Amino acid sequence: MTLVELRTAAYDWLLMSATENLASPAELTRYINEAQRRLHRRVVMEQLNFFTATADLNEVANTATVSLPVTLYEIQFLERITGSGASAERPIPMRRIGKGNDAAHGNRVNLSSSSSNRSPLTYMVEGRTRVRLMPTPGSSQTGSLRLYYTHKVADMAADADVPFQETARTSSVGYDDLSEYHEILWKMAAQQVLAKEEDSPRYGLLKDQVMT
Repeated sequence: MTLVELRTAAYDWLLMSATENLASPAELTRYINEAQRRLHRRVVMEQLNFFTATADLNEVANTATVSLPVTLYEIQFLERITGSGASAERPIPMRRIGKGNDAAHGNRVNLSSSSSNRSPLTYMVEGRTRVRLMPTPGSSQTGSLRLYYTHKVADMAADADVPFQETARTSSVGYDDLSEYHEILWKMAAQQVLAKEEDSPRYGLLKDQVMT
């Protein structure tokens, strides 16, 4: 379903039109996007790989940190696809470490006699924006690291946008739009409209109608 179809379904369920004051199209869109984010978290917690994406990252000589995609929700794993004998066909998994002694260990491993040949095989996550490679790369390499990650979902804005996409799009080709969750989306949004009207005399009538 597209955004306009989700709104229409919610309005129909509420037995109202978009011109009534109970919820404007902009307000209903906000409720739908909030519901989308809640469902995204639920699916991620259930460890369903609907939101997996990949990105090839670059290494810069003598620079320890590498920026992560802005759409990243959480890292699944990181692997080396060039350097240290790795290739796209035979990647080498990067070891994720924590702080303290693990971090110190990461700085010691994989040291070569030539500093320009250092290809890190360990990393530490720093927030949601970057990772720190250990040891610091000795040379620049383009697309040498492949990141598998769970992506965020983009808010829908245009009528033709579809749910659960990494970036707002009008087509879900190549992406799972989780159509089985669409009805839940617009019903959660409709519930928000009802909750807002709980003190209104109309609330009881609407609640009885939509809950049956």
